[in-house]
Amino acid sequence: MLDVRASAHGHDVFERMMFTAQFGAEITAVMHDKTAPRWRPDGKPALLLMQYGQEGDRAVLSPEDRRVDSTLRLWLYPLPPPEPGTLSIVSPDLDPGPASCPLDGRAIVAAAAEAQPYWR
Repeated sequence: MLDVRASAHGHDVFERMMFTAQFGAEITAVMHDKTAPRWRPDGKPALLLMQYGQEGDRAVLSPEDRRVDSTLRLWLYPLPPPEPGTLSIVSPDLDPGPASCPLDGRAIVAAAAEAQPYWR
C-alpha cells in the first residue's frame, strides 16, 4: 500500500491526478486504466495500481477559503519485482511535467514477507 498526502485550497486535491507506477522498462501500472492488459506476455498477472481508500479533512475558514488535506491510499497488486521503481503523478494543477518519487521494490517485497494474515 502506498500513501500519497496532499493539500489544496478549494477542491478535492486528487480528483484530476493520474498515477503511474513503473518498475523497469516493461512493468507499468496506470490507475483507472481500463484498457490495460490483465496478463503480461510471460503469463504472470500484470501489475495493477488501484485506489484503496481516501481519508482527510476539509477545513472551511470562509466560503471562499476551503482547505483540503487528504491522504490517498494506493494498492499495487501483485507484488512488484524487487527492483527500483517510480511513482509518477500528472495533474493539470501541477507543473507541465510529471512529479515523481522513487519506489523501492525490494523494500515492498520484504515488507510483504513480514506481513501477518488478518484472518484465517
